[in-house]
Amino acid sequence: MAGGRIGLYTSSGVTEPSNTLGPGYPAGHAFSVSRVWIIVEFDKGHPMQKNLRKIPALIGQLFRTVRCLDTLFPERPFTPDGHLVGSIGEVVAAYTYGLILEKCSNKGFDAKTRDRKTVEIKLTGGTSVAVSSDDKTPKTLIVLKLDSETGFTEIYCGKFPRDLWKRKRATKRRTKSLRLGELTRMNEHSLKQEHPLKELNELFEAADLP
Repeated sequence: MAGGRIGLYTSSGVTEPSNTLGPGYPAGHAFSVSRVWIIVEFDKGHPMQKNLRKIPALIGQLFRTVRCLDTLFPERPFTPDGHLVGSIGEVVAAYTYGLILEKCSNKGFDAKTRDRKTVEIKLTGGTSVAVSSDDKTPKTLIVLKLDSETGFTEIYCGKFPRDLWKRKRATKRRTKSLRLGELTRMNEHSLKQEHPLKELNELFEAADLP
């Protein structure tokens, strides 16, 4: 089984990658040693990459299950949302852009870049995303859209759009809605896709999808 390379990241920059990790090292692992962040860079064939490749088929199974439940219990909605969709978006974005995920339900942001900038990640199958109305916004916003047949599309990846956010009215749940059409026109593409979404999306074509 393949391992990964370790790189040291400090406030002053990035050192050269060092040691090679042993087989089976925890995928997506990052930890701090006296303000020095150790980031795993996955080799081709690492379990993290293999696990991501299973997502298209699993999403196909998920939507088939949803359709069956909708048929059996038409009086109740079974739309995939909440933590399920959020977690899918987070693991895909972390792998795609090389992010360090925070703990689940972390307040204010979902991940950090290697230079320690905060990132909020949103995944939707609809036409808008809800973000917090809290004035302490993250540095970066990533919005992805999921189509069960074709895969993931980058809608927005850039500096948090505070000007757009300020114009929106907060709901009783203290969130603000940002429309995908607005975000698409503003997309800055500020983070490089280390593992392009296109490569993951090609697997949707081969998967047994609904």
